[in-house]
Amino acid sequence: MIRNSTAIIFVVFALAGVCVAQSQGGGAAAGIGKVFEASGQSSVAARDLQKKLGNTLVRAVAREKASARRVSSAGRRTTRPAPATPLSVQPEDTAAFFKPDSRSDTMARLADEFGTNPAERQQLRQLFSATKEAFEKEVAAKGRANNLPAAFTFFIASTVTVYRDDPEPSDQAIDNLWDGMSGALSETPELSRLTDAEKQQLYDMLVAFSGFVLAGYMEAKNTGDADTLKIFKTLSGELVRTILKTEPEKLRFTKDGLNIVN
Repeated sequence: MIRNSTAIIFVVFALAGVCVAQSQGGGAAAGIGKVFEASGQSSVAARDLQKKLGNTLVRAVAREKASARRVSSAGRRTTRPAPATPLSVQPEDTAAFFKPDSRSDTMARLADEFGTNPAERQQLRQLFSATKEAFEKEVAAKGRANNLPAAFTFFIASTVTVYRDDPEPSDQAIDNLWDGMSGALSETPELSRLTDAEKQQLYDMLVAFSGFVLAGYMEAKNTGDADTLKIFKTLSGELVRTILKTEPEKLRFTKDGLNIVN
């Protein structure tokens, strides 16, 4: 679990309400929508990939369920490698990985966008950096470092958990969703046309947004602050609508994976 200073948590609380108001007041052209849409302006492929994320999520969940049915019908349990053993990478999955550039400034630009003064911006940079460090340490042990489906899975798990105020998804549910996202994204031709820089930009944004909502949510839960919980639920819903092109009410985790309710 990421440890955050009181100052960072205060900034997260203060800015969450602002982000919600911006998004709801100005639609997709404001707040989080503005930031996300700006990330897709570098190429046609990036814009097209953004537009297809709703359908991509549906395909990912369908693949996840189909895989679970095949395992069940074969009468054997799904097995996963131990955390220290990297997952094998299939040829069609390689486009989902990218070569990172330490000079990438996506998280710094996000902090500048949402922070209202230098102190807030610096604290947000610290939060985003701590989130990314913890996330990458975990996924690297599973062979998922610098992997776009892993970032999408983290984002979906974070926002759906906060929106639903549910327990954290099981490791099996997370692994199943990652497998589904990996397969669905690999079928999206725009993915292979993205540059490493574009993949990293989207990856960093997903990780930053995830850390932002999780930090505020966990602190609100710890303090029993119902009003702040409501703010982060609303913010998570806006993130799902903006990025996944899906209504958050349709998404919920079970012990086996993500469900989409029509």
